[in-house]
Amino acid sequence: MLRLILTITLPAAVIMPKAHARSLSTDSPVAPIPDQNPVTFGPIPTQFLVAGGESLVLDLSEYVSGLSSGTMRFELGSNPSTLVTVRLAGNQLTIKPVMAGNAQIEVSLVQTTPIDVSFDVVVLPGGAWSVSDDDDVYLLEGNVGIGVDDPDERLVVDGRIKAEEIHVEDVTPADYVFEDDYVLMSLDELKDHIQAHGHLPGIAPGPEMEAEGVSVSRMQTVLLEKVEELMLYTIDQHGTLASQRRTIDEQERQLAVQQRHIESLEERLSKLEQNR
Repeated sequence: MLRLILTITLPAAVIMPKAHARSLSTDSPVAPIPDQNPVTFGPIPTQFLVAGGESLVLDLSEYVSGLSSGTMRFELGSNPSTLVTVRLAGNQLTIKPVMAGNAQIEVSLVQTTPIDVSFDVVVLPGGAWSVSDDDDVYLLEGNVGIGVDDPDERLVVDGRIKAEEIHVEDVTPADYVFEDDYVLMSLDELKDHIQAHGHLPGIAPGPEMEAEGVSVSRMQTVLLEKVEELMLYTIDQHGTLASQRRTIDEQERQLAVQQRHIESLEERLSKLEQNR
């Protein structure tokens, strides 16, 4: 019977090497056998979620290695952002996506020396409309209609638009009017065109504008063209007027000379008559 007891006890000591085993003498404790591998936590790969979609649950213990016994305890860092809400219960980390954007989550494995791990969470747009980190609302695809059922452009509004300023980026400058090879219509030709067509060259007729509307960008270019042509007409007329002014000044000078000459002749004639 004694041999049977020894046979059962020896394997038990081998099966539990980490137990605080003692020698046959109760006064000589034996140190526990340390883990063969160091404890590691992470890395946790980037997680992808959809804004407004289902929550993601991570089992943090799956990212821990080197622990062969004991209870794992995790702690959550500060709330990363308003893009997600995070809750930790035991080993379960629940991430709920709120808005589209990139967030970073910090968790710690609590032991003698805590191990901190951070990982990224990318929240993708969950629907047609999305909200950015800066609270900018945007639409990734499709057209937007306000008061319109079937908008055929990126933004169609049935009504007035009120804004402090409108910035148009697709504008073609009209500086080509000032190029040397630009053919400027004479004023007589311009007059004939207006009388024949009822509108300026390059400007759509009124009925066409009413039926089809106008492009702000295109109209801006055409109006700049007409203003610059008008400046050329003004400069040309200024040159003509300046030349006429010089001619008139010369004629006035000559008239003044002639007037003095006439007055001299009249004076001489008056003296001759007095001597007779």
